[in-house]
Amino acid sequence: MRKKMVLAICLILLPALSFAVDEMYHGGSYDGYAMNNDVVDSSLPVSLTSFTATACDGKVILHWITESEIENLGFNIYRSTNSNVKFLIINDELIPGAGNSSQRHEYEYVDKGLTNGVTYRYKLEDVDYSGEHRITRSRIRHTD
Repeated sequence: MRKKMVLAICLILLPALSFAVDEMYHGGSYDGYAMNNDVVDSSLPVSLTSFTATACDGKVILHWITESEIENLGFNIYRSTNSNVKFLIINDELIPGAGNSSQRHEYEYVDKGLTNGVTYRYKLEDVDYSGEHRITRSRIRHTD
């Protein structure tokens, strides 16, 4: 059975929020050709399986896990304090990716200087070697 994304929305008093993606192939094969429509597109540059946020005093710690990366130069993180306001990039430099890897990689970014009691929304963007940018469909909402 194919697992679906789980998105937990954080309330003001909750300490953390996470969503996880776990996609699996459950089809048969014949001479290397898939015989099921549940095939995961392996050409995606990053297979993101987790993106979490943990609040601390005046900061939010963002943590994400990839299961594989194809030509992944790195990541950018975007933040907004209102769903109607444009998301702005918050990292000064590209957070280096693993390039080409079929191994699991864990990343962390600390968003500092935040105001306690405010809800922050985050998006993660991957950048490939050719300069293409892909923002994840996921958004994390977290109150510091």
